[in-house]
Amino acid sequence: MYEGYKIFGPYIHKRSNRRVIILSKENCDRVMINYSRYLMEIKLGRHLLSDEEVHHKDENTLNDSLDNLEVLNGTVHKKLHHEEKFDFFVCPECQTIFELSGCRLAQSKQSQKQGKAGPFCSKSCVGKWNKKQ
Repeated sequence: MYEGYKIFGPYIHKRSNRRVIILSKENCDRVMINYSRYLMEIKLGRHLLSDEEVHHKDENTLNDSLDNLEVLNGTVHKKLHHEEKFDFFVCPECQTIFELSGCRLAQSKQSQKQGKAGPFCSKSCVGKWNKKQ
């Protein structure tokens, strides 16, 4: 499967904090892949499909032992790790408790950093607040 390649590593990738290896051929072709992916491909005896991803069962991306790794469909894997995050807020105008998620949550946190009022539970509360100011 990786015949003709020299394998360098594994190294810890600075940005992702995951182990990676570099595969190099004599003609200077180089490829960097996740070490966990490489291990699963060797174990299965085939390349993983483009929609397959390697999941670390204990969620420690540096624990690449084979009993900690499993192959999952990319959609299933994303659902495991990218649960929608939300947070609760109190509207400064009407004192209603409400939740925000996704881009509205990110926008409200950015506004708070800038010292702006809010977040508000509705546009009408924003209008009432602005009239008072």
